[in-house]
Amino acid sequence: MSNPQAIERRQFYRVSDRAIVDIKKLDTIDADAESQFSLTPTFSVLREFHQVDLESKHLLRQISDKDKSLGLYLKSLNTKLDALARGIALNNHSIDESNLTDINLSEGGVSVRTTNPLPDNTPVAIQFILLPSFTSLILKGVIISSDDQSDGHTLHVKFHEPDKFNQQLIARHIIRKQSRDRKVTRIN
Repeated sequence: MSNPQAIERRQFYRVSDRAIVDIKKLDTIDADAESQFSLTPTFSVLREFHQVDLESKHLLRQISDKDKSLGLYLKSLNTKLDALARGIALNNHSIDESNLTDINLSEGGVSVRTTNPLPDNTPVAIQFILLPSFTSLILKGVIISSDDQSDGHTLHVKFHEPDKFNQQLIARHIIRKQSRDRKVTRIN
């Protein structure tokens, strides 16, 4: 793997999953990604919820270090809020299995199965809804390659200047997905 681009892509953990994905071609990489999608109020509320959750994680750790009982109680309240957020999302956005797309996700990019090929170096906006948390992301990226297959195409997208917040949401999703996969493996 002496190719610098390949090495750069492999600096992040990757996970195979299924998600709701929408990809829009951008005129330039500097175009506004969010304006490409018709965002629902639920999307905005869930996004804000996840942002507050990430921002408060370190505070919860500090409280847990000082008072274990209070930390456990606050953690259980957070779990309830997560369940409530998922309930709101499900109420406003039912999951149709046919809308799920196979993805291979890392903090640096994603491979996505699609029926529409795009040429290399095409700037794109990507909207993800990662399940089961309903983590909602909109990122910009560039198509680095496309593999043609008999039943469609796999687009390999490198995220363009992702912010720390989106990278943290992706990292958290990857960790949770790996944990769920390990539990399933242990059960079987």
